[in-house]
Amino acid sequence: MIGRPAGVWRRTPPTNRGAMRARGFLWTLAATATLGSLLAACGDDDPYRVETSLASAIRALGSEDIDESEAAAERILAFGRAALPALDRALAREAPAIRKGVIEVLERYEHDSEVAGLVVRTAAHDNDVAVRATALRTLTVYADPRARAVVEAGLFDPEPQIRMEAAAACAEMSVSAAALDRLVEIAIHDATLPTAVAARGAVARLLARGDSMQSQALRRAIGAQVRAALAAPDPSTALRAALLASDVGDPSGRAILARALGEDIPALLRLQATHALGTIGTSAEIPALVALQRQPGLAEYAYDALRRLAEREVVGASEALEHWQGPRPPAPLGPPPGAR
Repeated sequence: MIGRPAGVWRRTPPTNRGAMRARGFLWTLAATATLGSLLAACGDDDPYRVETSLASAIRALGSEDIDESEAAAERILAFGRAALPALDRALAREAPAIRKGVIEVLERYEHDSEVAGLVVRTAAHDNDVAVRATALRTLTVYADPRARAVVEAGLFDPEPQIRMEAAAACAEMSVSAAALDRLVEIAIHDATLPTAVAARGAVARLLARGDSMQSQALRRAIGAQVRAALAAPDPSTALRAALLASDVGDPSGRAILARALGEDIPALLRLQATHALGTIGTSAEIPALVALQRQPGLAEYAYDALRRLAEREVVGASEALEHWQGPRPPAPLGPPPGAR
């Protein structure tokens, strides 16, 4: 039996519809491809040398049919590292959907310098935003100093999707103090809400990780930027600053959070504000939480916030829970997306 070539990670068999049907011929393809690879290595004077093209497999990586693209990936992976030059060329010449598929296949190789170099180059220089974003998303698995440089540069990219992926990637690697400052700036000021939410989520994960040096640097960055932002004339900027302040236990934005509960703002920000008041709220914010008991999607988080206030023995929280007339979650709720 021919096993998986060296340099390729094992992968859990796919569970999507039709995958088991595809598996029957995948190993036939893999065995044939591996045999061809081994024979090709015997030398130029070998009369039985076999060469094969990966063109059809590489192009099938862009297929929307998961069975087809997975079969193509398995065929390529059966060649092991011998397929890397072909994948390198594909990144330079194929359509964006195929280049994205190549990046996903590369993630299944050993995460060494050669493979990392292909992904780093794509994340930094590909002319398609979606391909760059896919490469950025996978960079965190490569322990390569070039990856960090590309992620940090992505925080300043003019494309919101690139900034969003770079912000999320920061949560998974050790980045510079300058990058942490930029991460806080994005969380407060970015014009694109999903990007700002991703940045705050990265800040929350970094704070929760327990890395004292990064945590201290983040707290300094938040302290330096939040105070002025809380007084900003733009309500969205002030609210994001208040949310970020709550992540480090700073209650200075409590009133802003309470006002946001009754405002016509994106639902995710209202969820985040509701959750934050459960952490830093006082008796003064209880009426704003009670007012949400008839609002689907918010009522459960408002109840959970009151529960946490009651655990902190905030005056009036237990009484508000007793008289609650809205839905009650069956178990404590975790933070909403992008919150701590």
